[in-house]
Amino acid sequence: FPPSLLRKWFETLRSRIPWERPQVGQKLLPRSAAWLTSGGCDCMYRYSGTRWPACQMEGWFLDITERVCEACGIRDPPNCC
Repeated sequence: FPPSLLRKWFETLRSRIPWERPQVGQKLLPRSAAWLTSGGCDCMYRYSGTRWPACQMEGWFLDITERVCEACGIRDPPNCC
């Protein structure tokens, strides 16, 4: 992918996904994370004492995912990430 498209995707992902940094014990998680799902799944992601609510994959996100899957030869796109 051209660098200009990658920058555009990065900015879109950075600004449109509801990133969170939950507190683990007395410390903030050192990275941001989000839990994206499709097909109406509203399951919560839990890991090591953290929890993220499901956020539905929107059309713009599915478009990016489709392009990346095509480029990588992935036939079945992920239903969550």
